Amino acid sequence: TFSLILLFRAAIGAGLTDLPTDSDMVKSVKKRMSRALNVRLPIAELNVVAALLDPSQRNLASLQEYLLAEETTAVDLLSRALDKHVGTARQQASSDAAGEPSGASGDICPAPWKKAKHDLLLKHVNAMPTRDREIQQFRCLSLAPDDVLSWWSTQGETFPKLSMLARVVLAI
Repeated sequence: TFSLILLFRAAIGAGLTDLPTDSDMVKSVKKRMSRALNVRLPIAELNVVAALLDPSQRNLASLQEYLLAEETTAVDLLSRALDKHVGTARQQASSDAAGEPSGASGDICPAPWKKAKHDLLLKHVNAMPTRDREIQQFRCLSLAPDDVLSWWSTQGETFPKLSMLARVVLAI
């Protein structure tokens, strides 16, 4: 539900817009509630990151307004979120893997040919996808999954870094 905060906030805000049929009292109440909405449910950077990780919310007006107000782009914001929320987890995982022999934790070792293929690919592939390229590829998707958590659970190979971020942020 964390990724839905901006969507819920937009729905509440839309309900607080003045209508021509509203009395002066109703307009006054809506105005006070609108001001209180900004205090009680402010838009935080993590809310925007969660909304960005849900492809169906890509064109949400409040998301775009936040990015403009902060003078940033979705790619930059997601990149900073990766550094902040996944960077230490990624470093911990790599140091754990380096310090522990393969298979020591009960993991099944990959077949030797798979390891050899992986090593050859690392040596001969022109460029491994960068974090920003991964973010840009994700931002180009045109889909609206019903269950964003299930969708991210299947995207680990396609978007490895973003799927780690999605696990961290969308678990809130």
